[in-house]
Amino acid sequence: MFKSSEMMTRETGHPETSTPSSAGDSVHGADAPGAELTNGHRIAALREALGAKEDYGAAADLFHVLSDPTRLRLIAALAQTPLCVGELSQIVDLGQSATSHALRILRDRGIARATREGQQVRYQLADEHLRPLLAAGWSHALDAPPPSAFAPKFTGEIALEEHEKKKKKKKHKGKKKGK
Repeated sequence: MFKSSEMMTRETGHPETSTPSSAGDSVHGADAPGAELTNGHRIAALREALGAKEDYGAAADLFHVLSDPTRLRLIAALAQTPLCVGELSQIVDLGQSATSHALRILRDRGIARATREGQQVRYQLADEHLRPLLAAGWSHALDAPPPSAFAPKFTGEIALEEHEKKKKKKKHKGKKKGK
C-alpha cells in the first residue's frame, strides 16, 4: 500500500517538507560536510535512472486506457481467444456500439488488433507483454491471484496458434483458387 506524506509524518516525524526534529539533525543529511557534492551526484544518477521525461507520457496513456473496468474485461476476454464484436458484447454484457467504441480505443493504442476473416472482423491482443502487466496489477490491487486470462502463454502455445493460422490461410487461399 502506498503511504501518503501525512502517514509518513506520523510514523517518522519528518516527511520531505518538514523541518528537522532536533537541532543538528537534517532530514536528508544536507548539513553534513560534502553532502552537497554527494547529493548532486546521487540526484544526477537518479535522474538518469528515471529515463526521459517524454517516455512517461506514453506509459501514462497506457495506464489510462487500462484504468477502465469495461476495457479491462474486454482485454481479459481477448487474452483468451480472438473474438468478434458480437461475441465480446455478449461476454462482457455490453451493447455492440459501446463494445465497438471500447475496441477502437484499444486498437488505437496498440493494445488490440483486428483481423478480417471473411466478412467477420476478429479482435485479439496485439502484444503478449500485456499479460504479465495485467497479472501484476490485478495481484497488487486485489491481493489475489489474477484470472487465468492474464496467465502468460507458453512458447509452445504461441507456436501452435501461429501454425494453425498458417494452415487456415493456406486452406482459405486454396478455396479462392478453386472458384
